[in-house]
Amino acid sequence: MHFHEKLKKYREEILQLPQKEVAFRLKLSQSALSKYENGRAQITADMLKDFKAAYEIPSDLFAEMLFESSDLYSSTTPEVLREKLKEAELQRVEKMVEEYPEIKKMITNLSYLPKAESRKKVKVLFRIFEAIKDLK
Repeated sequence: MHFHEKLKKYREEILQLPQKEVAFRLKLSQSALSKYENGRAQITADMLKDFKAAYEIPSDLFAEMLFESSDLYSSTTPEVLREKLKEAELQRVEKMVEEYPEIKKMITNLSYLPKAESRKKVKVLFRIFEAIKDLK
């Protein structure tokens, strides 16, 4: 299995994210990411670090993906990889909350609202984020 095939499989089966979301993380267009994942464009050595970070791939697995031709799950299971991903994402969230105390305050305030009301407000926040996420 080629590296680009492993990346695509990792995104679909472990991250369980659409290309659009990972393309956003990589600051690429969705069509550019599609070309990389389908082997129609080469991932340069300089880009490897960005792909590793965007896909939240543990270092040991990333080395395996690069240098071994075996299947993606030869040394671990999808469940273990998803758990590692969850931990990495929580660390990223904790770092954001530490850097931006306003986020912590907002989430805390939302947690005190009735569930239906907090759900509405979170949906509004998501829509705002979607509207501004491509701004530079």
